[in-house]
Parts: sequence; structure tokens; C-alpha cells
Amino acid sequence: MARKGGNPDTYYKSNYKGKVSKKAVAVKLPLEIEEFVRSLPNQSDWIREAIAEKIEREQGNCQH
Repeated sequence: MARKGGNPDTYYKSNYKGKVSKKAVAVKLPLEIEEFVRSLPNQSDWIREAIAEKIEREQGNCQH
């Protein structure tokens, strides 16, 4: 949760330059995965990249 008085447009910093949804997607992770993700310096960017890589792999495997 953002701190009180913070600007929600600039409080969370990201290296991602594309447009993002205003709605967040939340998942519960196994403890060992959560521990790893929370140890990362930029968790959101890492998660976005991981999802994008998975989508790219699966779409590549589905070509007819």
C-alpha cells in the first residue's frame, strides 16, 4: 500500500516504458518462489518480463 500523502503516479518506480493497466493482477506464490521474488530489487519489472517470456514461448509453440 502506498504511503499517505504520496503521489500514486510517481510513488512506484519502474523501468517499464510501455502502458500498464490500472488494475493489478495478484497471485499467491509458493513460499520459496515468493522469497526469491521479494529479494529482487525491482519485483514488478521482473514479474512482467517473466510473464512476457512465458507468453512468447507458448505462442511460439502454438504456431500451425
